[in-house]
Amino acid sequence: MSKFKTTGVLFVHAVIVFTVISSCSNDHPGRIESAQANELIAIKSVKETVSIEEEELSLEIKELLRMHPSSSDKLRVFSLRRFCDSLLKESTPVTNSVSLKGLGWVEGYVIDRENNDLLLFGREAESWPELKSDDLRLTIDKVRKGSQDPFCSLDPINGNVVAFEKAKERIPSRADSEELEAYLNYLIEVWGPQQVVVGGVPDSSHHAYTMLEADYTMKKMSLGLQTITPISSTLETVSEDNSEGSDASYQSSSRFWFVCREGHPEVLYEEDITTIDKLDVIIQTHAQGLNRQGELVDVEKVYPVSETWARRFSEYFPATAVQVKEFAELENLYRLLALFKAMKYQGHMDDVREVLDLFYHTCTYVRVYSIPETYKGLGNWSFERNERRIYHQISTGGVHMNPKVISNQVEKRESLSKTRQNIKESIPQNAISNWDVSESKPPEAVNDPISRNAPRLPQQESLPRK
Repeated sequence: MSKFKTTGVLFVHAVIVFTVISSCSNDHPGRIESAQANELIAIKSVKETVSIEEEELSLEIKELLRMHPSSSDKLRVFSLRRFCDSLLKESTPVTNSVSLKGLGWVEGYVIDRENNDLLLFGREAESWPELKSDDLRLTIDKVRKGSQDPFCSLDPINGNVVAFEKAKERIPSRADSEELEAYLNYLIEVWGPQQVVVGGVPDSSHHAYTMLEADYTMKKMSLGLQTITPISSTLETVSEDNSEGSDASYQSSSRFWFVCREGHPEVLYEEDITTIDKLDVIIQTHAQGLNRQGELVDVEKVYPVSETWARRFSEYFPATAVQVKEFAELENLYRLLALFKAMKYQGHMDDVREVLDLFYHTCTYVRVYSIPETYKGLGNWSFERNERRIYHQISTGGVHMNPKVISNQVEKRESLSKTRQNIKESIPQNAISNWDVSESKPPEAVNDPISRNAPRLPQQESLPRK
């Protein structure tokens, strides 16, 4: 296979597979015939991803999963009051975003009523990014106000979408010609820049930046423009599933976006302690088509290649997160938001109001990111010379930080009383704001990345729009 790549990003996923015919069409001299998209006929069968429980994982993947914080036995505790006290003792005002001292992958909180404190705790892992004070500030503010969940998308321009559909009809007649290569690159140019849409958070915030960068990286992976173990591209999936050959053209248009798995987070609690037991960040996909106004809208179709790719990415997200900083930071923010939603659900925000207010007024600095109005459109293509079949793909997507804490996902767990006791008894006599707690293993279910991320079909949910 000969493959040519062009870089670029956005919010729909399309794979176009043209079967190249040697002779020109009589109706369109100098052009080749291209069969109409025939829904699922183009791909005779899509190989279902084997679940992690049944699949013999390579040593590399197993090692990546062991590097994820969910596999760590290192518990880090962070005192919010002591953190604020240490900052207030500084001779100069806080003029930057301060690290939360080893706290990134948050797991839960303990209310320390004796010291009027909130103790956050989470798992430590080597090279895993830490949360910053403005991440916590924005999350507290959002949950208190009950405002819209954070989301982002990279949307195609309607006029460009219409032009792209028309351009697809003008394919050069020779699959091995320079004209064909130029044409396929031209299609990506026609698709054009993608408009940045951010909601639920300031569009210059670290939340916005993290969502956009994570989405951008995920799209590059889907196109084969960036390789992260163990994810293959959708182009490779299409090629493999057409290995037996087909005379039908294949065309799909699907969007990919990050969401919280349906039924997550699962929250456990005891008196004055709450933990996030399960929260999986996954990829969801939905078929799209053009309406009469030339806008991309959701349609009732299923594209097996897109479903397969989304399922595999979702299964192995923890393995990719230890390799991609943006994915790790995105998971941190999902978990932080879920934890404070659980705190509000439990009625504990009123119990720790004083220390939350102290933090909010102490850590006023917020990082400001320069977010462009548009991202360059992502695209890639390849063709098989022997099979004379062309694969052309553009990609779009988004993020919806949507953890919902509801009654059937909240369970009382008496064993947490021991964790609460261990944490409170570990509080050091000196004034340090963070410390480690020795445990033989993480709480039940958190230390099992294989069962935590067993594949399930993503739920269907619409991404919010501004």
